[in-house]
Amino acid sequence: PYVFHAPSMEPWGDLAAQWGPTVLVHAGVGDAWQLDAWGFFHPLSTSASSVQSVPHPTPTTENLPPSPPSASSVPLSPTTQWGRGLRWSQLQRAADPQNATLVEPLPVERITDVVYALAALGIPHVEAVGGIRGLAVDVTWIKPQAKDAERIRRLGESLGGQLGYGNTPLRIVYVPGQAGVLAIERPRPQRQFVHLLTAMTATSDAERQRLAPGILPICLGVTPDGRPVWSDAATWPHLLMGGTTGGGKTTALIAWLTSLMTTVPPSELRVTLVDLKSGSQFVWAESLPHVDAILDDPQTVVDLVSRWAVDQDARYRQFREWHVSDLPNARRAGHTDYPYQLLVIDEYKDLKDQLDKDAVHELERNIGRLGQKARGAGMF
Repeated sequence: PYVFHAPSMEPWGDLAAQWGPTVLVHAGVGDAWQLDAWGFFHPLSTSASSVQSVPHPTPTTENLPPSPPSASSVPLSPTTQWGRGLRWSQLQRAADPQNATLVEPLPVERITDVVYALAALGIPHVEAVGGIRGLAVDVTWIKPQAKDAERIRRLGESLGGQLGYGNTPLRIVYVPGQAGVLAIERPRPQRQFVHLLTAMTATSDAERQRLAPGILPICLGVTPDGRPVWSDAATWPHLLMGGTTGGGKTTALIAWLTSLMTTVPPSELRVTLVDLKSGSQFVWAESLPHVDAILDDPQTVVDLVSRWAVDQDARYRQFREWHVSDLPNARRAGHTDYPYQLLVIDEYKDLKDQLDKDAVHELERNIGRLGQKARGAGMF
């Protein structure tokens, strides 16, 4: 019905979608209008009773924190050491020149969506503080009235339904260090994946210095606010990873192993991988200097675990002769005879299903022995 220049109307439609709701909220009729494909707003009803004031303030980008620098802009010295492993000069050749930004400001319309949804659920008095877009989630920060805060925290599923996520509940938590501010996390339209080296370049100087004396430093991932998370696996209990089929267990293992082999030299870490999918999951690891073997035969695994249980006892006898309690203390005393050892079993249940009853009993008994005292011997 309108004769307008179409290319000119497209940016107008974008502007209307972004700023129209803001203008209408200021006019006190934010809930009573609908945007059409051309960027025009139409009243939902002609009855005056349908036009209701929306008392909550309008979100703006003024309060957004400054976006952290992109990973590629963080200067790293070529001699920067990652744990006791590779220097940055050795890693930089593999770094993606188009390093991803780990976090950026959240588009204002994604903030207004949350505020309007809360108003529809009967909580109109909400201050929009700002928001950030992470790799996989959009985080909106709001400051409700104190009496509404706990009610909002219980609205995860209802809020998810209002925002189009069906019965998937949204995570709603308090923001550390900001009194009364809630963070609402919602899956972003398109997930963004991050290269391990991007996370490394975004790791702070203080965190890198903390990693330096670590035994088995691993980059676990990136938080929603763009902070790389590192941990020393030597401080963990032995790890059992569970999850649904296709949930990403093997992918997480591969990422952690890559991180570990970057931060610890092969002279100090020996890795054995069990891959019952005919070795297809760890083909990439065959030529890595840390890897002693990739096993795909169940009985060979049983024999290896039995040998490990014997080896841990031999290590402890040696520690007694050296007058030390464990491998970290032995290495600090100058004894470098023993490297750390890591055994990774992919598809543990499938391994047990392929063994007879006696072999399963032997496997579980020796894994139990290792679980009780192998960590001190440097075996994980």
